[in-house]
Amino acid sequence: MSSKDPDSIVDKATVRSPSFLLLNNIPLFPFPPRNFQIPITNRAIRLTNRQSIDNANADVSAAVEELLNTLSNRFASVSSEIFAKMDEMSRRLDNLEAALQETKANEGSGSTKS
Repeated sequence: MSSKDPDSIVDKATVRSPSFLLLNNIPLFPFPPRNFQIPITNRAIRLTNRQSIDNANADVSAAVEELLNTLSNRFASVSSEIFAKMDEMSRRLDNLEAALQETKANEGSGSTKS
């Protein structure tokens, strides 16, 4: 398979190029052996898993925070409505009590005249 051979698809310069070697899955160097594991890969995977767990925890924390804020706002709204209703009831009871005392006073003064 010489470079002058018409059946040759690639020439020697192309075969030696790193891009040709990489595209054809030909290792550039004999190192590392196939069973060699780089410890950083496992650490990188652990970091990626830890980051995804941290991201999930952050998402859950944000959702819980939003829920608590919503509940707090609703509680404040309901509380203010309850206090407003209690104030209205107190005012109406005061009016009723005043009307009863006036009626009682009118009955007392009306019975003494007869």
